[in-house]
Amino acid sequence: MTILLYQDYVHNSGALYRVLRDIYGAGKIHYVDAADIIGGCLSTDIKAFFLPGGASRYVAAKLNGRGNELIRGYVAGGGLYIGMCAGAYYACRRTEWKKGTAEAICVDNELAFFPGVAAGPVPGFVREDGGTARNTALDPGGHAVLYTAGPLFYPDWEAEFQILARYADLPAGENAAVISGFFGKGRYVLISPNPAIDSTRLELMSFDVVDNAMAELTGLETRALLNTDYFIQLCREIID
Repeated sequence: MTILLYQDYVHNSGALYRVLRDIYGAGKIHYVDAADIIGGCLSTDIKAFFLPGGASRYVAAKLNGRGNELIRGYVAGGGLYIGMCAGAYYACRRTEWKKGTAEAICVDNELAFFPGVAAGPVPGFVREDGGTARNTALDPGGHAVLYTAGPLFYPDWEAEFQILARYADLPAGENAAVISGFFGKGRYVLISPNPAIDSTRLELMSFDVVDNAMAELTGLETRALLNTDYFIQLCREIID
């Protein structure tokens, strides 16, 4: 089994790598970048391809065109795409980020596995100071997960897909936090929160320095509750 984890040289996906390593073993998890994708690394023997969080515009800048064409071909041929936060926005037909504000980024996406809109951040999760990081929970199961500006998913009227989890502290209607669907012979799974980050990883991100970029995350009063149980369970269901 080989699992590929995309890196863009801008954002850190070390926590995700560590959880995948703990589940499957280090020898099965490999980082790849845009040059690898365009070079043809997504062969038919790749079990899953992860595109993690960050900002999807950096990914698009490198993969639009040939890169996305090859990712679509990989999934259509039977591959598995797992997009988390930015990777989830990126795999929807359209991204609507902070729509209606001066910071809005509203774009159509080439990958477009999910025929619908990824809209975020979730209005009910944005604080008065504009921050979004929070400890929330997913149903079913009630697993505590970290939210950091991921989307909710709104399908086009004809879309066929499955809602795998919803946010427990939002109304059930129009509340799709983790979704899955088929594309050709393959499958995509899109994850709004960051379930690969638990209290241990957050503690490692805590630094007593001026202008700590991780201060919003590590300052969560309820961070001790965060765990990777949901993510491990999901991986077992969709990858194993």
